[in-house]
Amino acid sequence: MTYEEAELVFAYQLALISSPSKGARTKRWEEYNSTIHEYGPSFLSEEAFREAESTDFITSFVLGKVKNHTFRTITDDDVLAYYRENADLFTRAEGDPFAPEEVRDIIIKRLREREYRENVEAISLQHRDSQ
Repeated sequence: MTYEEAELVFAYQLALISSPSKGARTKRWEEYNSTIHEYGPSFLSEEAFREAESTDFITSFVLGKVKNHTFRTITDDDVLAYYRENADLFTRAEGDPFAPEEVRDIIIKRLREREYRENVEAISLQHRDSQ
């Protein structure tokens, strides 16, 4: 199973899409292109649609719009640990670091992105192991 296919399975598990099948994705792509859009392009190639859809999955997960699912609570200790492990990412041009509370939202987003990737990779591995 490819990473992209595992993303579709995870999106399906989260009820972000009605089916993880390639046919269902093609149908979503065709529906997108047949709809008038107020913002963004009115037509996307299939590859561009796959990329945009993948970004939407990650964004929905990261922003917590996923309903009926409980995910790990990110604690202040988690934020501080990430900050300490990645302090170089949070350094001003002058060399002085940002305070953890200044970058809390960014750290939470990064931790959720990591959690998303871990879930998708687990689905991919699970499928590989079952074959």
